Amino acid sequence: MHKFLMNSIIFALGGCAYGLIEIFWRGYTHLSMIFAGGFCFLMIYLIYSRFPNLSILLKALIGSAVITSTEFFLGLILNYKLHLDIWDYSELRFNLFGQISLLYSLLWAVLSALISPICTAINKHSAKLTIQHSTIPKKTADK
Repeated sequence: MHKFLMNSIIFALGGCAYGLIEIFWRGYTHLSMIFAGGFCFLMIYLIYSRFPNLSILLKALIGSAVITSTEFFLGLILNYKLHLDIWDYSELRFNLFGQISLLYSLLWAVLSALISPICTAINKHSAKLTIQHSTIPKKTADK
């Protein structure tokens, strides 16, 4: 499967999945969080695919770092600069400017560990599609 198409599908899956997680967890979501979820899932998928032999603990830490850093930078733009007030962790202990917190970083690590087998399955499936696509004979133009 073409890389752009595959990455677009992974982005959309991650965005939709995260939007649903937010609705389940908080009762609502914001459109920007669907894009954030898509971005994070795609980044994590690409890292896990590039380094498939990482331990689950290392994958959890890397995934948490991807999500937490994305959350922090988006929080500075969306919540501080644009005053959208999408989330605020100020009341949680060990937070940074109310945009990230140790508690959520730990939850992101758990989520990252849980999605590791999903990333592996997607990677194997996309590899099969690529092989099948490359073995299909191409039509030749009549002379």
